[in-house]
Amino acid sequence: SRPWLRLPLRRGSAASSVAALIALNAFLEPPLEYAFLAEFALFGQVVASGSAHADNVAAALHGGFTLTWKSTPLHVLSLPIPPIHVVLVQPDIELDPVIARNNIPSQFNIRDVVDQTSHLALLISAIHQQDMNLLSESLIDVLIEPHRAKNVPGFHEAKDSAMESGAIGCSLAGHGPTMFALTDDPSVAKRVEISMNQAFEDEGIHTHSWITRISKQGAALVG
Repeated sequence: SRPWLRLPLRRGSAASSVAALIALNAFLEPPLEYAFLAEFALFGQVVASGSAHADNVAAALHGGFTLTWKSTPLHVLSLPIPPIHVVLVQPDIELDPVIARNNIPSQFNIRDVVDQTSHLALLISAIHQQDMNLLSESLIDVLIEPHRAKNVPGFHEAKDSAMESGAIGCSLAGHGPTMFALTDDPSVAKRVEISMNQAFEDEGIHTHSWITRISKQGAALVG
């Protein structure tokens, strides 16, 4: 009865891994604590996308903003949640996560790596300070986005329309094709949603879209 809860096939490698894990964990007596679940979710992530990376898995499992480091054992740190609205626009495009990841170069220019790490540091600082201007400055991806954007027709048009409509930042959610845009104003969020949908429609691509907030609650059984 709530179609937004239905995860489309071949979409959301992290979300699908966590969803399956939460469902299976409910059958255990007693269920495992969440602190132990993220590493198990990585097995599903390998099957879905060919790589055991915990960034999106941790956020899907624990909710909010998360920072991960190490892998054995996996460490997850929850970060403050700024007062932002999230616009999600899903173009009707099939994109294999394995292929998307294989398109990423194995080596990068050291200057780009330095720029990217500085943006990450700025992002964490902006989140802790709840500073929207700093958050906007930090949402610049010079490493991954340029390569993944090539897989999503209409990406640049949709991003440009989002920023022109007042978004704080805009990029791909994971490997794509879903895009996200952030704003601290609900009226701006609606304007951004309309403009991004229109940008894809102009490219002949149908979309689904949502406006939501970042939940403090992680994955859980509903019903």
